[in-house]
Amino acid sequence: MITEADLDGFAKSLALSEGRIIYVGIVDSSCKLKYCNFREDAKLHLDEEVIRNLMPITSSMVVAPLEKLVPILGKMSTVLVRYENRVLIFIRLKNYSIIVGLDPDVPTPFPEYIAGLVNNAVKRTLANQEFDPFQNNE
Repeated sequence: MITEADLDGFAKSLALSEGRIIYVGIVDSSCKLKYCNFREDAKLHLDEEVIRNLMPITSSMVVAPLEKLVPILGKMSTVLVRYENRVLIFIRLKNYSIIVGLDPDVPTPFPEYIAGLVNNAVKRTLANQEFDPFQNNE
């Protein structure tokens, strides 16, 4: 059985391994927050209690629905979400979701590359049309 001391040791070890990690949360398979820690003096953008309350919700909204694809696509490893002020990585580990909050300066080159391709494709499409295909043009 995994103890709180095990979770504490794991989360602290992870946070110490990379200076851009702001917080680590561990949510179990029933979407209960089992552990959370924050780097001292880090800019959080939200109150610690709000972040703690959001971790189980974000895990259930992000990880749980994507797990339905596991029988088709195979074992899920990570999900990356980039916000302007935070990068979140969700890692599935046995019966736990590990949520890592990082500084926004963390490089995510391939997703950003694909986002650039999407933006360029939209611009090329719009240049060839009189209307925006992504808007309601009634």
